[in-house]
Amino acid sequence: AAFVPRDYLWMYPATVLLMLFVALAVVIHTHATVSRRVFTATGVAFATIAVTVLVLDYAIQLMVMQPSLLAGQTEGLSVFSQYNPHGVFIAMENVGYVAMAVAFVFLAPAFADHSRLDRSLRWFLTVAGGLTVLLLVVMAIGFGADLEYRFEVAAISITWITLTVAAALLSAWMRRGTSPRVQVPSR
Repeated sequence: AAFVPRDYLWMYPATVLLMLFVALAVVIHTHATVSRRVFTATGVAFATIAVTVLVLDYAIQLMVMQPSLLAGQTEGLSVFSQYNPHGVFIAMENVGYVAMAVAFVFLAPAFADHSRLDRSLRWFLTVAGGLTVLLLVVMAIGFGADLEYRFEVAAISITWITLTVAAALLSAWMRRGTSPRVQVPSR
């Protein structure tokens, strides 16, 4: 209870930013060529899965953990605590950030032009997403049941760096006047 609300405050802006990620994925999808939309639709689906898992995770912390801790009702809560390295919070964050990494990989094909900007976005999202998934596999094999916070910290770092850099690149991409591209089938 000594850490309430200080250690939970970051979850409010994180939740808003996560929801904006789904909106961003939808914007990317609408700007993809028809031939790439199967990939970007899958990216939107994984973005939705990621955000749903993470928002539920944060909601449990904010609406169950905080009030319970403040009321002194701590029995059975340790499995849900963000401080338990083998708890539900870490497991849900791992699932959420892996789903977000997969979303990056599936959103990357939207940037199909041969421009330097498109290639940069495609490469950056693919590498960041692939690295996160690969990191989970390597760390799970290496640490086994002792994975604890290790992957979560690495995945969050990669994800938020990716979103920060991608935001700058996407801003330039949108400013260049990209509009939804319709591909006319050739005969």
